[in-house]
Amino acid sequence: MQHPTAEETIQIAIDRLPPIDEHAVEIAADPTRVWEALVAILPRVFDNRRSRIGAPVLGAAHTEAKGEPSMTGSTLPGFVVSRSVRPAVLALLGQHRYSRYALVFTIDDLGAGRSRLHAETRAEFPGRKGRVYRRLVIGSRGHVAVVKRIIEAVRKRAERSVAKVNRRQISEWIADYEKAWRSEGTEMLDELFASEASYSTSPYEKPHLGRPAIKEMWAAERSSHKEIFTMHSEIVAVEADTGVARVAVHYEDPHQQEYRDLWIIRLDAYGRCVHFEEWPFWPPGTPGHVSGGAEPETL
Repeated sequence: MQHPTAEETIQIAIDRLPPIDEHAVEIAADPTRVWEALVAILPRVFDNRRSRIGAPVLGAAHTEAKGEPSMTGSTLPGFVVSRSVRPAVLALLGQHRYSRYALVFTIDDLGAGRSRLHAETRAEFPGRKGRVYRRLVIGSRGHVAVVKRIIEAVRKRAERSVAKVNRRQISEWIADYEKAWRSEGTEMLDELFASEASYSTSPYEKPHLGRPAIKEMWAAERSSHKEIFTMHSEIVAVEADTGVARVAVHYEDPHQQEYRDLWIIRLDAYGRCVHFEEWPFWPPGTPGHVSGGAEPETL
């Protein structure tokens, strides 16, 4: 399904909205982990019963959640994702009868596995009713409480995601991956991958973002769960929450193909993969290929 873009629904540039306030927090996690935490937290804050009731009452341009919150054009009650640059910028834009507004999150890499999450609010409140609404939302400090709750929840989730894994856990995950590839359907991927996981089929291919996109790719790439193949793996290194493995796969008839591969696997505290990256190679003259994801926005 194609989702409307911000430009099709709200005719205003974010930088033309007056600034309201800014808040920031330092997080003991790298930008990718902070990004993953942010896109997991936002639906919990904005896609709830109160928001789903309030957005139509206010006459919001968007009243329900559609798409992945990390993708431009996706929506949450009261917002549309107007810009998404993983893992650096996520901008939400919205409007209703009394205001046009934006909430812009930026993630700065501080090095040494630390990041700064910055949240900026911009808004305009036209007319007398708009000014009354501003006093209710901004003057009451209710807006500040919501933004601070978001960035603190992101901090906690991101820092918890820096798990400590060992070779046994990486080995078991690889075994489960092979089992899933040999099993009918994609249900096993619910246990293999976190809901907001990214899956890159090569270093230069666009990643498949989110479990639904991974399932779609998985189903498209397999001719059948009954494919005949052998797979051997060797763990090369494990550090913190990340493992690297050397993998060899050989497919038999009717489509003989051989791959040598490096897998980079990052697990969360629950043992599910949040980032999977392949570095595939195949013999010269053979028709190996990789499957890229959707086109991301760039800085």
